[in-house]
Amino acid sequence: MLASVMRDVWPETFTFLPAGSLPEAEARLAAGGIDCVLAEPAGSACAPLARLRALAPAVPVVVLTDQADEERALAAVRAGAQDVLAKGADGGRRGPGAPLRRRAQGGRAGPARRRPPPRFVGELERVTAHAARYGMGGALLVVELDLPVTDEDLGAVAAVLVTRLRRTDVIGRLGPARFGIILPLLDEARARTVAHALGALLADGPRPAGATLGTTLLPGTDTTADELLELAVDVLDDARAARAL
Repeated sequence: MLASVMRDVWPETFTFLPAGSLPEAEARLAAGGIDCVLAEPAGSACAPLARLRALAPAVPVVVLTDQADEERALAAVRAGAQDVLAKGADGGRRGPGAPLRRRAQGGRAGPARRRPPPRFVGELERVTAHAARYGMGGALLVVELDLPVTDEDLGAVAAVLVTRLRRTDVIGRLGPARFGIILPLLDEARARTVAHALGALLADGPRPAGATLGTTLLPGTDTTADELLELAVDVLDDARAARAL
């Protein structure tokens, strides 16, 4: 069902190669040219995941399951799954992802987090409530610079970011080398365009700085600022893990 949905949305983007058995899947992986594995292991069996990951460590494995069971999902992540999708009437939904990987690793990934400035939190809550009430859209972008950086570097980067943001956008420092940017009134395509442009600006600007970016859309329902920040940082953690492959 997931393949059918993806073909409907992106008809010319993905090529699906079905494998009816684990040996067949291993043969396809060994032949190369595979970008992602969608696996449906029987029951709670995780041994096949470990075999697939050992054969092609750089290829992400996404597990599809009929049951939204967190313990089974955690076992799959421990066995090497990149994510877990619980299939439903809509053909699939986002799995636990990064939070489960942190549990599987025995802790939270990335640098320690600190409470964002009160003004930033208040503005995020205001924009989120407005987006939920009027359906106007928006996004939260989290930018983390590659360490090490100095306070002078951070000031220069913040100044560059401000010159490219709208007057309605809000930027705040979230950690030693992390910024949060609230982008009101943007749809998903525009938010990704802005994120890409800011990443390129940081890489090629007057004081080049590598960075990882995570973006989450403001939902159509009430969500707290803390929940949105967690979602955005989860996406950032995923992006950082992908860069490390």
